[in-house]
Amino acid sequence: MLYFRTGLMISDKIKAQKWGAKVLDQISADLQKELPGLKGFSSGNLKKIRLFSDAYGPHLVIGSTPSNQLAGQVIVDFSIGSALSNLIENKAFYDAFYKC
Repeated sequence: MLYFRTGLMISDKIKAQKWGAKVLDQISADLQKELPGLKGFSSGNLKKIRLFSDAYGPHLVIGSTPSNQLAGQVIVDFSIGSALSNLIENKAFYDAFYKC
């Protein structure tokens, strides 16, 4: 979430600034000044963080886990029928594909 929110903030800042304002360089310098020793927030990494949030932002859906979503639903047991399993064991199933 840190990278995602940082990327959204950077995108908003870039949209608000004029072309050539070197927003990423300024944000990187501000972060280094505010939090000395902080690593991973160079202007190159900030660009990647922005690209990440721009690419995945529209698809970000935080929801319930799949097990909670499936709770109470009937799960159908899919099993191979005896006729198909006999074909597979007798290799007739594979031979049918090789004839094509």
